[in-house]
Amino acid sequence: MNVYIDNKAEVMTIDGTPVASYSDIKNLFSSKFNVPAYWETPVTSANIDLTGNNIRANTVIVGRNNAAEIRCRVNTNHFYRVDTSTDPVVMFEFPETLITLIQILVVNTPGNIALNYLYVGNNLELPRFVVEPVYTKMIRSPVNRTFGGFTYGLQQEPLRKFSTRYIRISDEVQKKVEKYVYEVGTTIPHIIDPYPKARENVPPFWATLNIESYERTKRNENKFWWNFNLEWLEAR
Repeated sequence: MNVYIDNKAEVMTIDGTPVASYSDIKNLFSSKFNVPAYWETPVTSANIDLTGNNIRANTVIVGRNNAAEIRCRVNTNHFYRVDTSTDPVVMFEFPETLITLIQILVVNTPGNIALNYLYVGNNLELPRFVVEPVYTKMIRSPVNRTFGGFTYGLQQEPLRKFSTRYIRISDEVQKKVEKYVYEVGTTIPHIIDPYPKARENVPPFWATLNIESYERTKRNENKFWWNFNLEWLEAR
């Protein structure tokens, strides 16, 4: 499982096609995934150019809103991947390299172009969790019922939730997990990728960590080995 918490795009110089007058390019780094940056028609494609010094990365993530096609080029290499899926989180992965230039080309169907998020950085790999993690959705549409039996309520889209259990984790690895837990707390949303090799089953999503779920227990054996749980809830 991978998480992505150190967004180096925030300190890179950004240039390219100007966003709409009512929008802000900084929305790409906002903690609100569903507040996009907009490019107005008649623009049908937008370039985003990121430059930086002494930045190492192995991943570029684009939060899609309505893009029909997203292309990514790292340094002076050819566009090595074109994504035409409808996935809300698009991940471009490559061997870790020193970044001087990242170019992203976004092509849209007719209408304003909108992107939700942009990440440049490395993955933080968490230890292997036990079989049978829990992947579910939290219903957010409570129903009220009148005395006569009529029901009413506000229909809201459910939020995804992912819960895992870790067994017999070494003290060294547990300290790395603990550092991650206290860095993000419960308030810093970030991309989590539960199954990098099976994203069609459990796709990456924008989430916050439920820090109350983290309670480590020392195992009854020599040296320090730990059991603990982690849980994430989709953020918007």
